[in-house]
Amino acid sequence: MLNTAERYFEETTSFEIADDVSVKDTSPVFYTLNLIGNHRKTSVILLLDKLQRADFDVILSHFSGMNQFVLIKILRDLEADCIIKRVTLGEYGEENYHVAYRLTYTGRRLIPIIDELDSWGKEQRRHKALISY
Repeated sequence: MLNTAERYFEETTSFEIADDVSVKDTSPVFYTLNLIGNHRKTSVILLLDKLQRADFDVILSHFSGMNQFVLIKILRDLEADCIIKRVTLGEYGEENYHVAYRLTYTGRRLIPIIDELDSWGKEQRRHKALISY
């Protein structure tokens, strides 16, 4: 008998590829792409990999045009998916107390995957440019 977490991962995931078409798949590939498929989520992951740890204002300052509500949603989603972790710096009640974010072990494991997607994208762009002439 499957426990709750195992049932969650065994359930069919569904996403729309067009207005009237939906794809159902239990593939871990689709699960992973759903987690990081949003370019803003991926950008936050890469930024935290580069900075190691950053507070909300620092993260927000790296993204022109992103408002704080969008970033809050992204950070909550990434935290719920165990990709990032909130860490407190200083003791509560102290003047220097604040919250920062860092990648978890799971989040750090995504970096080589994102790097490989980056390499593939660069190669594909070159290939497409060559064949379009």
